[in-house]
Amino acid sequence: MPTRISNSVQENLITLLQMDDQHGRLVANLVDVELFEGEYRIVAQRFLTYWKRYGVAPKAHAIDLFADIIDTPNKKAKAFRGIILSAIQLYESGLNTGYVMQQLQLFMRQQKLKQSILKASEMLSRAQDQEAVEEVEATLSDLLRSRDFAFDPGTRLDDIDGLLDYLATARDEFPTGITVLDRRRVVPARGTIMLFLAGKGRGKSWFLVNCGKHSLIHRKRVLHLSLENDAEEVKLRYWQAFHAIAKQPIESVDVLTFRERQDPDADFSDRVRLSHVPVGFSLATHDARLELESRMERMQMWSENLRIKRFPNRMLTPDALRGFLDSLESTQNFIPDILLLDYAKLMKISMRDYRHSVGENMEQLRAIAVERNLALVTVDQFNRAGYDAKQGKSTNIGEDWSQVHTADIVMSFSATDEERKRGLGRIYVDHCRTEDDKFAFMLSQNYAIGQFCIQSMALPKGYKVDGLDDLGLDDEDDEDSNDGQQRDFNG
Repeated sequence: MPTRISNSVQENLITLLQMDDQHGRLVANLVDVELFEGEYRIVAQRFLTYWKRYGVAPKAHAIDLFADIIDTPNKKAKAFRGIILSAIQLYESGLNTGYVMQQLQLFMRQQKLKQSILKASEMLSRAQDQEAVEEVEATLSDLLRSRDFAFDPGTRLDDIDGLLDYLATARDEFPTGITVLDRRRVVPARGTIMLFLAGKGRGKSWFLVNCGKHSLIHRKRVLHLSLENDAEEVKLRYWQAFHAIAKQPIESVDVLTFRERQDPDADFSDRVRLSHVPVGFSLATHDARLELESRMERMQMWSENLRIKRFPNRMLTPDALRGFLDSLESTQNFIPDILLLDYAKLMKISMRDYRHSVGENMEQLRAIAVERNLALVTVDQFNRAGYDAKQGKSTNIGEDWSQVHTADIVMSFSATDEERKRGLGRIYVDHCRTEDDKFAFMLSQNYAIGQFCIQSMALPKGYKVDGLDDLGLDDEDDEDSNDGQQRDFNG
């Protein structure tokens, strides 16, 4: 039965290619000749060549395309003559072209399924090691995740509602809590990748936690995958980020706050103040359990919308990630709005072509963001030049530079040792596909209490990263000197 149905559809498609200028053009643009079988493949190949050259159906010229075959009286000639004449009769009798176009999608899926199964079976019979088996799995995974995008008619210029919905949500749905970025709409968005670059130990993982925290505050579902840190460590950082708590017993921390109402041309020393912020409690105390439990009611909603998962280093592939997302959806009914990956370079790569494999993984991650309609944020490390530079940029990425071209937003974080001592850092927005880029700003932070960003402001004019030794910082004398901004670390 399947073969009979397939042949019937093949006859109909051949008819459109041979006789119909309008629908035949659609078939010629969509269908792969390799999906046809037997004599139909040869007929389709010659018709598609004709379409490519002339842009119309061959019609009465169809018989001329097979002169080398049908001029010889044998069974083969009879079969091809029968296909061509049958197509003419079928078209003249009133072929239901709308129905045939619906069948085209089913035909393509059916034939791709058949080809993939045969290919996988052949590969499996020759498989000798784990890598070969994984190649078979990848072949089947490509089939299962395939989408017939060609049949999506796309959007229309007069779809005003769709345009307004995009403007309302596309760049405001996932705020980062970093005021400078949020105001300029340089934020994660569905179907895109944000890439954050920094030196080793300079806060890449904290940036991801910060993105997760503010997505949770805005009632988004967050999937945080780590290929570097233990899942419990990631969980700990979320607790710190939400409640500004410390791991070790400390009474207070020093925090720099910015006075944004000052003259923007004022010296940096006139725009910054030092605050002593009390720390509620630390996780090293005996009553840590009671303190955490007392905050559970507030954390409940956020907890339900967050999943944290660790994968072993060099084990996660794009296909395995797709499988994990499928599993979350089917077993937990959990469909993430944003995926935080720490980090892409630690995914499985081919040692035979290391750099190309890293770039290909990034391309596949962006495909996943589009397929699943989720925002994706990942990080990467600077090379030595970027680590030592006063301001690292995307050109200082540690491995395949094509990652930068694939990402929709690329930012780099830099902080000298003097800045780190004072809880300062600088971010340079190197690339943003949809908004203005090429600008820098600074932020105050304190990792001891889990705060990647306490405040942010545009980089003051004349700011010198190596001139902080002479910076005089006075304690705040009143409660209003920092405008009350970010005193509540929970946003």
